[in-house]
Amino acid sequence: MKRIVLKEELAVITGDYKLAMVLNQMMYWSRRTKNRDGWVYKSGQELAEDMLMNVSAYSMRTYLKKLTQLGFMEERRNPVMKWDKTMQYRVCWETIQGAVENAGYSWEEESVSNVKNSVSKKENTAAIPENPAKITPERREDPLASLCIDQFGMIEGLEKRLAAWRPLFQDFEAVLREALAKAASYGARSFSYVEKMLESWKTVKRPFTQMTPVKTAPVPAWLSNDQPVIPSSPETLAALRQQAELLKEGLAAKKRLRRA
Repeated sequence: MKRIVLKEELAVITGDYKLAMVLNQMMYWSRRTKNRDGWVYKSGQELAEDMLMNVSAYSMRTYLKKLTQLGFMEERRNPVMKWDKTMQYRVCWETIQGAVENAGYSWEEESVSNVKNSVSKKENTAAIPENPAKITPERREDPLASLCIDQFGMIEGLEKRLAAWRPLFQDFEAVLREALAKAASYGARSFSYVEKMLESWKTVKRPFTQMTPVKTAPVPAWLSNDQPVIPSSPETLAALRQQAELLKEGLAAKKRLRRA
């Protein structure tokens, strides 16, 4: 069951209860992101679904933009994959703490470094669904499904989604593992991120990390540095110049005819 918490101190410093709820949710995801720098990868649509606020993805992006303008968050594009237009966000913990304390409230949040360095039981169980029996057979049959579930938790229709992608790649396992590794490094929290990468790679029938190098033809003998360069004779150069002059005269005559 999802629960959205409204904290009084966040409502005071943001001046809006909706902004406070969004900020609190981003703080929640920031503690759980696998990205070492604290960047959270979430689309506006995904955040809107998480928040249970019955708002559009556009409205959610507006809230995030306001929080960024207030200095409580940072935003950026994917620094590696330029095709990825989804924004990444990072919570500015020190700014939030200072604003909360200046407003007369005590700071009760645990520092992110402590959360990331400790093994939290809550984080370890977050990826385990309420009914493990629902996915146990799938995980036993397909080790790739197990990898996806370990990274993102319960994924709706995972078996069918993997089956749809598998025939598009010659070595699907290698491609999927690479996509999962990149998703983890960027702090992605949704399998949709992996599918976006697969969509961009699907024209490559082999894993891009194992593609065959471009073949190069041998250098012709006449281009070899070992061959001496034989200059043209004066007679040959004169004949070439004469041919060039004749071509110029012919082109000039055609232009005159067109003008006439």
